[in-house]
Amino acid sequence: MLAKALVDCRSELRNYLASPQLTSPPLADPGDWNGMIFLPRAFEVIGSHYWPEDWSGLEQTASVPEALPDVIGLGLLACTANPSAFDAMPARWSKPPTQSMLLRADCMLRDHRPDLARPLLGGLGMQLAIPFTVSEWRAAQEIDRGFRRTALALTQRRDETRRTIVRMCESGELETALLPLFGGEFTPALPTSLWRTTNYGPRFESFRMSAREPFGAPHWSETEWIYLTERSVKRATNNKGAGSRLAADQDGVEYESEYMVCMREVVQALGITTANQPKKLVVEAKIRELWRGDDGLSEVMIGYMASFVRTLAASGGRRPKSGSP
Repeated sequence: MLAKALVDCRSELRNYLASPQLTSPPLADPGDWNGMIFLPRAFEVIGSHYWPEDWSGLEQTASVPEALPDVIGLGLLACTANPSAFDAMPARWSKPPTQSMLLRADCMLRDHRPDLARPLLGGLGMQLAIPFTVSEWRAAQEIDRGFRRTALALTQRRDETRRTIVRMCESGELETALLPLFGGEFTPALPTSLWRTTNYGPRFESFRMSAREPFGAPHWSETEWIYLTERSVKRATNNKGAGSRLAADQDGVEYESEYMVCMREVVQALGITTANQPKKLVVEAKIRELWRGDDGLSEVMIGYMASFVRTLAASGGRRPKSGSP
């Protein structure tokens, strides 16, 4: 049973490596109907139009896994994620890795560094015995950084495409309507004002929304499937300049560094507004959670970023007095 579980687990992990950490697809597909395109397929059409060379089809559900922790010292690293074993080894991680990280590193080395001749997995239950030398772990980190860069590029294209679709819906360039969950008549065209929001993530994750409560969190039974008219999608993809601000340095269009992406996502996740200013410790914790850069953030940088996403008053800064230079 253990051997079979390990084989199943490794097979599942290989799928993850082939397409970085995908979430589950929608539970239902209501299909496209005459003149109407279901949101996830419209997303693919629009995304592949604006990213013709780079679009992979994995953008919609990609996410960036947490980086493998660094190592301190020399020798053999702990075999499990058990803290007591972690503390007892001469070489140690900067923080104990999870079991999924250990298995991920092991599979990456087996698949991409066969020259290391990794020993077979062993262990009982979920506490797998997976020893690593420091050099092996650093080799796994190098492979993992490549996968994380790929995943980060996927999520950046996804986020930019989502923002472009929302802007075009709000401007009226894209026309939207809703279909009841179990079929029936499409609603009249949705008012463009329903797309005037920064909390649009759930719409692209469930492909549903509620016309009665468009900016809240309604029960799933009160939501309906989101559709775009085929004519507006064709019109939008026939004119690359219309409503688009997709990141492309050669076109001089919108650019965001990893720091800017993280701070924007923190603002959205915590619902930060002028009236809602979370405590700095809360913001710092969310920055650590959402940071997806190749390298870790120093505590000083985390503090700076937490200050930048909050108002001057909330950050403890002072405005210059009237007449000051």
